[in-house]
Amino acid sequence: MPTENVRPESSHNTQTTQAASDVPELISTKEAARILRVSGETVRRWSQAGHLKDYRINRRRGRHRFSKRQVLHIVRHGIDAQYQEE
Repeated sequence: MPTENVRPESSHNTQTTQAASDVPELISTKEAARILRVSGETVRRWSQAGHLKDYRINRRRGRHRFSKRQVLHIVRHGIDAQYQEE
């Protein structure tokens, strides 16, 4: 009986755990605006200008989320500071 298509059960769990740890903590536009002390419209403009990376979570409704780590980086260093996501 061929066993080449059989994958050890533990390898799937390791990949899932690793992928989950790579996902940044995401916050809403409203929450990002509150932390940055700007309007939601300003957060959207910064996103469109490329200053703030957004994650689309619902394409039909156009919902965006932002990395909390990047938002806090902007608070500390300003909107023009380079941000490297880890």
